[in-house]
Amino acid sequence: MRVHRQCHRCQTTFGADKVCQKCEHTRCKKCPRHPAKKEKSKGKAKEGETATTTTAAAAAAAAATPSAAKIGTKTGKKQEYLTIKSRTGGPDLERRPPKQRVRRHCHKCQNLFVPATATICTHCQHTRCTKCPRDPAKKKKWPDGYPGDVPGSDTETDAEILPAHQRPERVWRKPRMRIRWSCEQCNTLFMEKTKTCANCGHDRCQSCVRLPPKKAKKEPDPAVLRSVEEKLARFKMEGAPSGTESAA
Repeated sequence: MRVHRQCHRCQTTFGADKVCQKCEHTRCKKCPRHPAKKEKSKGKAKEGETATTTTAAAAAAAAATPSAAKIGTKTGKKQEYLTIKSRTGGPDLERRPPKQRVRRHCHKCQNLFVPATATICTHCQHTRCTKCPRDPAKKKKWPDGYPGDVPGSDTETDAEILPAHQRPERVWRKPRMRIRWSCEQCNTLFMEKTKTCANCGHDRCQSCVRLPPKKAKKEPDPAVLRSVEEKLARFKMEGAPSGTESAA
């Protein structure tokens, strides 16, 4: 156990040196020591004196301690911890067993529940459910959810879990079709991103079958083109100024 000494003048704890850092007082016998030094007995006491002393001490302790009838109810014994003096002059420092701090996060907005025992998120007003993670997790002790949790909804998707400003925008896209080629010699499908048949070693050519077949470009109908050209010519003739109007 560490021994601490205090200056009896300014109540400052001595450091490694024997001189007080505050008032520069040299440590003396008047400076208190913590813990106090135990005095060694010089010899063995006589049996009679020891028995008398023990009996007197027990009687004094019984007289000083109030009876249970006077107290009425017994108070619980306060747990004692190992303490040391504070070097800054504050309260004594106690050595207590470490405790794990429990944190709960809202699975919708990823914010902490304040305090950890709260059941409603202060940010999005979500009621704490079984999907809200716990740090540290204890799935073995509570596999179906922690005490006080509401059952989570199974129909809730990942997009709905995110807040409105973080949800991906839904855009319609044309479905893509996978194109496959089959060898013209052995009708074996070519492997993806390869141009050599794995069965017969034939290189892919224009005669190999494409699945689905490539769409041919449709040529415009000549009758439709002719009618469109006639309409354009008619509009040009109607929009052009006549010879008399230009002469005027």
